[in-house]
Amino acid sequence: MFDLKDKGFFYITGKIGSFISFLLSSAGRKSIIFYDSENEALLLKEEIEFFSKKDVCIFPPYADRVFEKEDETRRISFLLQLVTANDFVGLYPYNAISHPLTAPGTLIDNTIDIRFGDTVFQEELISYLDANGYELASLVREEGEYAKRGSIIDIFSPSYARPVRLEFLGDQILSLRYFDSATQRSGQEEERVNISPAKSVKNSSSTLLDYLDEGMIFVH
Repeated sequence: MFDLKDKGFFYITGKIGSFISFLLSSAGRKSIIFYDSENEALLLKEEIEFFSKKDVCIFPPYADRVFEKEDETRRISFLLQLVTANDFVGLYPYNAISHPLTAPGTLIDNTIDIRFGDTVFQEELISYLDANGYELASLVREEGEYAKRGSIIDIFSPSYARPVRLEFLGDQILSLRYFDSATQRSGQEEERVNISPAKSVKNSSSTLLDYLDEGMIFVH
């Protein structure tokens, strides 16, 4: 439907209505839509998901809110997907373009890869979780939480929409499964998972500009 060049950036501005939804449905590349208010963001998310059949992430605005902890993990999730997903579509607050963010390289370097059969020292894993913004809970319900029961460690990383259950045999990974945070029931076995930080790095000099890739689409 649309013939987009393979190189360069695409910046679209103006009152474009539903046009952007059709554009993104066939673009197949990273796209960021800047929003001015949260109500606008929610409406855009609903419309774009309806037309493009893609999940759309919202980067929460910076504000003194009750749910700031949840907002922080959602921001990390947004940035991780922006770095790793080629067809990522996200909504970003226009007034936060210059706000400091964790550098892309730091985010990737601080994300750990765990595979079935790996040797992982449980004490080191828990130290990592504590140092990277996770909170200990009796049951994992929300992003940024972890729980330990005997040889099992449950982790809800911003990397995924569901928490993961790690079962150990000594210090060896015996089982990796995603599970439902509401029912606590596990799914099928997985070969590998990534565990990312659940908080931003303070005093970073990076901004959204450091996350830009050639060929991205920007809309405002």
